[in-house]
Amino acid sequence: MDSRELRETLESLKRELANSEKLDTPTRESLEELSAEIHRRLDGTSDAGDSPTGEASLTDQLQDYLLEIEAEHPRLTRVVNQVAAALANLGI
Repeated sequence: MDSRELRETLESLKRELANSEKLDTPTRESLEELSAEIHRRLDGTSDAGDSPTGEASLTDQLQDYLLEIEAEHPRLTRVVNQVAAALANLGI
């Protein structure tokens, strides 16, 4: 998956987050911030060391969220999994 496809997948994530009524607010906000950080890194405007998401890799953080949401939100889980795989493939 290239960066263009990752951006498209991030848009899918954004739509899923907007449509996931049962998703709790803290998880939704964390995933939205993570998505924004991925966009910043793709744009080259992020300093990962100063970022709140800089401590753990973005892929690791997404995997942690997958564990929290997979049973109740299978569609959202699929999209988050695609984003995590794309990040790993791009080395982000």
